[in-house]
Formats: sequence, C-alpha cells, structure tokens
Amino acid sequence: MRQLEMVISAENKKTVKDRTSKRLIRVNYLLSEDGREAELYSVVSKGMLQSIQVEAEHDEIAYLEECKYDKDCYNIGFYCIKEFMNSMGEFEVTGIPTEYYDYDEECRCCTGNLVIKFFSKPMTFEELLSWERNRQTRLKQDEGNILQDYCLKKFEWNKEMIIWTKEYGSNSLKNLSNTTSQADILYIYERAQRELPDFEIIPREWFEYKVLNTGAINIPNIDVIEAEIQEYRKQGYDASIKNLINDEEDKPISVIFIENYLGKNTLMKRIDELI
Repeated sequence: MRQLEMVISAENKKTVKDRTSKRLIRVNYLLSEDGREAELYSVVSKGMLQSIQVEAEHDEIAYLEECKYDKDCYNIGFYCIKEFMNSMGEFEVTGIPTEYYDYDEECRCCTGNLVIKFFSKPMTFEELLSWERNRQTRLKQDEGNILQDYCLKKFEWNKEMIIWTKEYGSNSLKNLSNTTSQADILYIYERAQRELPDFEIIPREWFEYKVLNTGAINIPNIDVIEAEIQEYRKQGYDASIKNLINDEEDKPISVIFIENYLGKNTLMKRIDELI
C-alpha cells in the first residue's frame, strides 16, 4: 500500500511538472509595413518572414497546436505550403481561417475565408499568442452561431419536406427517411419537376466559371422573356437572365437562372427553348 502511494505521488508530481515545464519553440509570422491581409495564397519575400525563439509554457504550446508546422515550429497568421525559396528569396504561403460564415453538409464542418495575416509592426510572443487566442475564440463563437442557425433551418426544411412529400411525393421518396441526404436530393428533384418542369438543376460550382458578365445575348424577343422573369419573381423565385459559355456549341448562350431554389439550389433553362 505504501509503495502504491509513493507511485501515485510520483506520477502526480510528474504531471504537475509537465504542465509547468517550458520548451524552446520557434514562432514565425509575416511582417509588412501596411499590416495588410491577403486572401487564399500569396508569394512573400524572405524579408517578411520573422522568427522568434522563446521558451513557452505547456499551456501556451497547447494553444498553438493548430499552428504547428514542424516539430517545435509554429506559424502565426499563415500556413506555409512551399518549403523552398526561389532565386528572388520568395516563397508561397496560404491562409488560415479567421471567421466562419457557412456550414458544409458534405464535409459536416463550418467553412469560412482563408486569410494571410501581415502584421504591421514587430511582434512579441505574447502579442502573437494573444492574436491567435482571439482568432480561435472568434472561430468557436462563429461555429456555435452557425451550427445553431443550421439546426433551426434544417428543422424547418425537414418539416416542409415531410408536408410536401405526404401530398405530392413519389412512393420512393415517401419510403426514404427524411433525415438522409438521398431524401433531400430526391425531394429537390421531384419538387422542381412539379413546380418548374422546364428547368434543370445544376451544381453551383459548375456555373461559377461558366457565367459571363455581359449583357443579354441571343434573345430575339427580350420583352417576352422579361415578362416571363417577372412572373417567376411574383411567384417568389429569384429569377434573372445570365449568359453562359456553351462548351458543346462553343458559343455564349443566354439562360434563365433561378437561384436559391428551396434555399440552396440553382435551376437553369435556355432562353431559346422558351421562344
């Protein structure tokens, strides 16, 4: 019994020592006179890269775990994606999240912007640690708010889907659980076919690189089309005319877009099919 007490006491002392022990680490950050922020990625010069060697407490190092780049090396405000530098002394970095603004159902996580932070003055370790703590606190707050909002919207979505499916849904849809992604997909398809049968559902990432920022084209009777658009808007649809690059015909075409259909979907119909 006495030996057991001695072992427990030694382990407790070791735990306390580990929590209070310091370790030498290197902290990197980017210095720029204007203190700017760049999105996604950037090429920076070697002179912008600042390093601090510091003996940090165990709790401080734990806070920097998300910033860990290599053993005992931490990047604050950016993430390095290229270890080499070119002949100009430049290297590439990418950003880290500083705020969340949406929830991705596919990956089941919050998404936000990626920002590369350039500090406007030489920073101490304490200042960098404070900046990182604020970033993580802000992300946790954003995550909580977004998840709460998502759960409320999902509840309303499921309630509306159940009501619609009961009255209009196919047997296939009725036999699916209303909490599955397959049910969501089939519900969107069946409802779009019933309400807007001439439109097709397209993925948002598809049209983002195909949309042209030009005026309406290839429309022989624009007044008729604009009247159609107004009718869709009166029904509550977010309808507009947009121009796309048609890969098959290798020419731009005009289409009617209905965005945010059932909250998050995009429908499209070629205008020449209306004429």
